[in-house]
Amino acid sequence: MWESMGRGLGQKLRYLRTRSRLTQAALSQRLHLASHSHVSNLETGRFEPSLDRVPPILVPAPRH
Repeated sequence: MWESMGRGLGQKLRYLRTRSRLTQAALSQRLHLASHSHVSNLETGRFEPSLDRVPPILVPAPRH
């Protein structure tokens, strides 16, 4: 179950990131992650997100 949730979250993450015109590097900075590869791994479902990261990921960035 968690694996499929991770993939669904990854798809949502990629959608929101690209809709906000953010690169993986820019999003990783906003989420205080060490590397953009962590965002890539979340988007592809290779990593399961920690619960403390989920709310900030799901909140879309303001559009400029």
